Amino acid sequence: MRRRLIRYELRCQFVVNYKTVYSLRMIETAEPTTDFERLQKAREAKGYDTASDAARAMGVTVSTYVNHENGNRGFPHVAVDYANFYGVSLDWLMLGRGEMRGRQVAAEIKGALANGAFSPRGSVPELEGKRQVLLPRTAEVGALLVKGNAYYPRVLDGEYILYSILEQKPDDLDGEVALVETPSGERLLRIIRKIGGQWMAEKFGAGQAEIIEPVRAWRYLGSLARHEPV
Repeated sequence: MRRRLIRYELRCQFVVNYKTVYSLRMIETAEPTTDFERLQKAREAKGYDTASDAARAMGVTVSTYVNHENGNRGFPHVAVDYANFYGVSLDWLMLGRGEMRGRQVAAEIKGALANGAFSPRGSVPELEGKRQVLLPRTAEVGALLVKGNAYYPRVLDGEYILYSILEQKPDDLDGEVALVETPSGERLLRIIRKIGGQWMAEKFGAGQAEIIEPVRAWRYLGSLARHEPV
């Protein structure tokens, strides 16, 4: 059974002897229970009247986005992008957990690195008008301490891997850095690619790849330098 939300709307009815008379109207609405219903609610809360308007503003294909919002196609592979665009919690959007808005964390952009050369933000054309990188609005971020240099140079010994604990299908992370689990229970941070029906896991820096069978997968969010846990 879907839960019902009750809200009240205060409306001005008329003015009598310089006194305003109000009416209180009760409005009953259904709380969204699926990810695509929450996607629609996020779009409406952002002020876009139609799915087409929102798709064009995001720069995505209208038909693709409409299928996501209609529930015809899943969208876990772009859920982070949608959550950031609408300013909503990733956990709320995909799982219905927590508040719609959630907590936003931002990192200030200092500049760019290219083959070891640092350029301050003001001298980088791609960063013109940009000051921050927004992390997904989610409290559901997992951290894994790295021991050893197996993931060098992506993550160093003593640093933390940060990942979304919202489990995803490997197909949704094809071509991306992902945390994957194999049938033996081994967990690896790799660039995963599906080639000819087989999954290949590419090691960082070495250019080497091995065949794997990912049974579980999580989106890699970044790494945290040596940090004292609390």
